[in-house]
Amino acid sequence: MSSYFRGETEPTLRKEDSVKASVNGININYEVSGTEGKPWITFSHALCNNLTLWDEQAELLKGDYRILRYDHRGLGQSDAPEGPYTFPMIIADALALMDHVGVEKTHWCGLSIGGMMGYGLAQDHDDRLLSLIACDSRPDAPPDYQDYFQHRIDVAAEEGMEGLVESTISRWFTPESVAANIPILDKVRGMIRSTDVTGHAGCCRALKTLAFGSRLGEIRTPTLIIGGAKDKGAPPEALAEAAKAIPGAKHVIIPDAGHISNLENPPAFNIALTEFLSSL
Repeated sequence: MSSYFRGETEPTLRKEDSVKASVNGININYEVSGTEGKPWITFSHALCNNLTLWDEQAELLKGDYRILRYDHRGLGQSDAPEGPYTFPMIIADALALMDHVGVEKTHWCGLSIGGMMGYGLAQDHDDRLLSLIACDSRPDAPPDYQDYFQHRIDVAAEEGMEGLVESTISRWFTPESVAANIPILDKVRGMIRSTDVTGHAGCCRALKTLAFGSRLGEIRTPTLIIGGAKDKGAPPEALAEAAKAIPGAKHVIIPDAGHISNLENPPAFNIALTEFLSSL
């Protein structure tokens, strides 16, 4: 198991309170909401996103869960130190934050890099998880995937994050949604533009090292793998193979959605999420 440092102070939390925790030598932005005394669910977002990715799901579940959302190292309002970052590093951040807030065990719902972290948590820290919901999260990085993240690093270094906005939107969302310019796209464009270039590069370097696939069979945490039917980065066939490797795992394909499936088709995503949580 990775070593990690506990938070330095314990703030008094209101029903909803966005604050920063000093953990692992950096400040992590986070928010606690929902109902005290209920089971914890932790939401972990994708590259170039922040904790607001999960606004709708946090509102949906607030009566039945205590909810922790946070911005990854390098993203959102969290600190963006020089990289490279690694999966053990960002998983250690999550564990330290959970200790800081007082989360002993939690359902873990992560999208893309957040779900990838979930595979690692389930493999090495399953005592901290109630369940794993990995959304649009492949477990390994084939060569073309590694090349893609190096391309992102290079473009951002030359053009800034603005140079990645529209190409990212086209990769993350279906052609139909892009052509219609659905309202949620502007929210995502804003998140991409506001991402720190250094933090983006650090996370991309972690993604180039993604390698949880060989140990999926060790996972004993109840697992749901969700993915958009038209996800280019984590296609349904890759997620089906991952689910097949995890004992008892369930795989749900979200129709009319690409990589950010909870934003592009929230009704179908929310049904899959709540049905799985209710089944546990």
